[in-house]
Amino acid sequence: PDTGKTPPTEDDHANAERLAEGLAKIDGVSVTGQNTNMVFTRLDGTVDPQPVREALAANDMLVAINGQASRMVTHLDVSAPDIDAVCTVIAGALG
Repeated sequence: PDTGKTPPTEDDHANAERLAEGLAKIDGVSVTGQNTNMVFTRLDGTVDPQPVREALAANDMLVAINGQASRMVTHLDVSAPDIDAVCTVIAGALG
């Protein structure tokens, strides 16, 4: 049956891998999992998540952050440059 949702594509999976690799390079961020088009992270306990939320929101980037944990999902409207931009914004917020 048609659920109205577009299933993840190979590009989504590749972008999720790119995102996981980029986030893993940022001090204060630990990648806790990557499954298909989803990346799960945790900010180190000493990191205040509020500046990260604010920086992402200021750049119109939607990321679910709950406490120190986050879930990021790639989809057909997310490109490799978008992935790099998210990593740059998060690194800047933590830098």
